[in-house]
Amino acid sequence: ILLYLVAQTQQRPIFIAAGILAVISVLLILVGFLAELIVTQGQRIVEVERRLDERDREPL
Repeated sequence: ILLYLVAQTQQRPIFIAAGILAVISVLLILVGFLAELIVTQGQRIVEVERRLDERDREPL
């Protein structure tokens, strides 16, 4: 009843639930991609630091 009064139209709860689930699934996928990018960048930073340490240890 509240949804009818707010939206001024009849909304079907199944469609609303499907829309909410679609938005949540897109957000989860995006967060997963971002997490993968963060992990990959972390690995690259560790590799660069290791190379710099090796370069600093080499005698001139």
